[in-house]
Amino acid sequence: MMYNRHMQNKEASLVILGYKGEILLILRDNKSDIVSPNHWSIPGGTKEPDESFEKCAKREIKEELQINLENLSFVVELKYLDRYKKLYYSSLSENQVKEIHLTEGQRYDFFTADDAKTLLLARSTKMFFDSHSNLIKDKLS
Repeated sequence: MMYNRHMQNKEASLVILGYKGEILLILRDNKSDIVSPNHWSIPGGTKEPDESFEKCAKREIKEELQINLENLSFVVELKYLDRYKKLYYSSLSENQVKEIHLTEGQRYDFFTADDAKTLLLARSTKMFFDSHSNLIKDKLS
């Protein structure tokens, strides 16, 4: 049987990407077959079975934005329902921002933490902002 990572593995990594005091969010595709279509989300994705959370974070950013992350710092663990996620932070350089090429989602943009909370957010992103917005503000300052 072929491994279906979205059905069997409920572990994921998310990455807060900071740049000039703002956070990068991705507007998810508007497709009915994905979770939280047409919602803004923190980039990241599902962890492969033998992959570390940190490697997952770096791989997902490479896949979604076509940039390499060298420095990641662990922020917090998120647990809800039967899902388990680890959230990381990385500060983007001007060169990295110029190199971004979005391969998933409709578009990306940068927002202050307060402005981000007013957007239509994906469930896990909203949960994080609702319970840990001070962590984001600390990382971005």
